[in-house]
Amino acid sequence: LQALQGAFFKPNILLLNTSEDAATRLELRVLLAQARKTGVGGMVLSRHRKAGLGVNSAIQVWVRDPPVRDLESAFASNNLNLCLLMGYRLAQAWDADLTLISVVAHESEAAPAEGFLRDLAEVARLPRRTTFLTPVGRFPEVITKAPPSDLGIFGISVDPDFDLLERVTLLARSSCLFVADSGRESARA
Repeated sequence: LQALQGAFFKPNILLLNTSEDAATRLELRVLLAQARKTGVGGMVLSRHRKAGLGVNSAIQVWVRDPPVRDLESAFASNNLNLCLLMGYRLAQAWDADLTLISVVAHESEAAPAEGFLRDLAEVARLPRRTTFLTPVGRFPEVITKAPPSDLGIFGISVDPDFDLLERVTLLARSSCLFVADSGRESARA
C-alpha cells in the first residue's frame, strides 16, 4: 500500500475477504490498519455460504443510531461516508433498491431516527426511491427479521472481530460488506 501511494492512480479502497483461518485474520487486521494509516478505505466481504449475492435486488446500509442525531458527528464517527457511497454505487450498478436501516431501543425513538436517516439520504443525495427502516429492539433480533437483501453494508472498526462479522452474516442471511472509512471519503461532496 505504501509503495502504491506514489503511483499516478493511487488506490483508495482495499477489498478483502473474510477467513476462518487465525493467521489470515491476523494478516487482514494488519492490512486494514495499514490501509487506514495510508489513507485507504478498508472493506471486508463476508459471503453468505448459501445466499451468495442473492437475487432480491436489494441493498441495505445499516446505520448505527448515534447518541446525538447530529449529521456532522455521525459522518465523523460511523464510517458513514464509505458505507453510503458503496450502497449508492452498488444499488446503481445492480439496479437494486437501497434501504437505510437504524435499530432503535424504544418505539419513541423510531420517528426521530427515521428523520435522521432521511436527512442522511438528502445530504448524501441518495435516490428518491431510497427507503428507511427503524425497527425497535436489539440488533441481533432485528437483523434476523429484516427484509431479505443481496448485501448488507455495515461500518466496522479498523480492528474488527472476525467472529462477530461471521455471526452478523449468518444472522442477516445474506452476504455482508463491512466498511472502514479512510477519513478521506465524503458522501456529501
